[in-house]
Amino acid sequence: MRKSLTKIDLTGAQRSIARHTVEVGDCLEWTAYSRGSTPQMRVSLGDGTSAGMYVRRVQWTLSRGTDPGKLLITTRCGNPRCVRPEHLKAISMTENGRRCAKRENGTLRRSLCIQAAAQRNAKLTPEAVREIKDSSEPGTAIAARLGVHQSTVNNVRRGRTWRESGPFAQMVRFST
Repeated sequence: MRKSLTKIDLTGAQRSIARHTVEVGDCLEWTAYSRGSTPQMRVSLGDGTSAGMYVRRVQWTLSRGTDPGKLLITTRCGNPRCVRPEHLKAISMTENGRRCAKRENGTLRRSLCIQAAAQRNAKLTPEAVREIKDSSEPGTAIAARLGVHQSTVNNVRRGRTWRESGPFAQMVRFST
């Protein structure tokens, strides 16, 4: 359960942030504990207990005076360890999902097609998908030949699975 940021000892949090950050270029990087690439810290809750919290959320509360609530706090600079208040941005979960599909930090996320091909249990190959999309043969016949269910063939044809949109569209057009 997420602890309320209004109950934390803000002066202790401020001292901790000052002690565990370093200037790197334009960013203020967190140098202490991180879970994955997400900076975290222990903060006193004022009642003798402490809790682990995301440093960006605490920094947002310190710099703006409000709890971000259900919004996610991310960075504009793309540096996952950055906690500079000017670089922080509050976004919704929906917006975060959109951003994950786009270009981030100069690298492209893997498209749904490539992810599906990499799954151990995937029965279709990119070549089979191309065959399904190019064929005018009935779905039942293709499904029987490829050893998949007819709904799988229909979902490929309707674009529900094995989509060819996004940044990897050119890579997914396999030659057969």
